[in-house]
Amino acid sequence: MDLLDIFKLPICESLKGRLSSAVFAIHSIRKNVDSKTALLSYFAYFHSLLSYGIVYWGFSSSAFSIFLLQKRALRAIYGLRRDVSCRDLFHQNKVLTLYGQLAMDTCHLIHSLRHLLKKHSDVHTYSTRNREKLVPSTEAKFRKSYLNAGIKIYNSLPTSIKILNDRQFKPALKQTLLKISPYSIEELQQTLSQLV
Repeated sequence: MDLLDIFKLPICESLKGRLSSAVFAIHSIRKNVDSKTALLSYFAYFHSLLSYGIVYWGFSSSAFSIFLLQKRALRAIYGLRRDVSCRDLFHQNKVLTLYGQLAMDTCHLIHSLRHLLKKHSDVHTYSTRNREKLVPSTEAKFRKSYLNAGIKIYNSLPTSIKILNDRQFKPALKQTLLKISPYSIEELQQTLSQLV
């Protein structure tokens, strides 16, 4: 376990308890209402807890157990068994996976700060294909930070999304992430790099 994960562990454990309560509430609500109304309760209760501060704790190793709770909540909405895949449900209901939400929030932050961050063209004058990509920090204290992880994801985005202004960026990125419905950061980066 990484040292940064140790500091994030209490946050994730506390969040898991609150999200488990949200899953129970969704399951109870679903007994009395249709799936459309239960989906609204998902966004109101579960998703708001999930997305709060996700940039801070989302890259930790504890995020996967929270992702499992997210899939459990989605299954509770539709009364599905544990062995049923949720990938199509995420896409059909326009629900970002935990990793999709993490990528959206992190990339939105990086996109809004891009003029303050260093590009490869700032480091050297060679005309390379990566000259417009952002340079992650090489300092030891920032190497495993959410900012560096976000820069790596941002660099793997298609140029057609990165050139958009701040207002157009988030909806375009969300549509791309909804199509992918990533189950991990690695899957997200691999799929995004194939879109370029």
